[in-house]
Amino acid sequence: MAEELNVIRVLTETELCRMLGISNKTFERMRYRGDVPPKTQLSDRRVGYRVCDIQKWLDAKRQASEEPKQLTA
Repeated sequence: MAEELNVIRVLTETELCRMLGISNKTFERMRYRGDVPPKTQLSDRRVGYRVCDIQKWLDAKRQASEEPKQLTA
């Protein structure tokens, strides 16, 4: 049951920033670059970020950073 609730749990932007350990200003810059997890429109004036989407986004970032870099001679 707890795992099912975790899948649908939605965080506010402030909660997401706190969880990631970044400032709101840093999050704004990331959003401008398009480098944030997908948001969920909860109502006309409220958006949130699903925990499952955040986990997928973080996994994708980790996998991208683990790829070997090409060295140029």
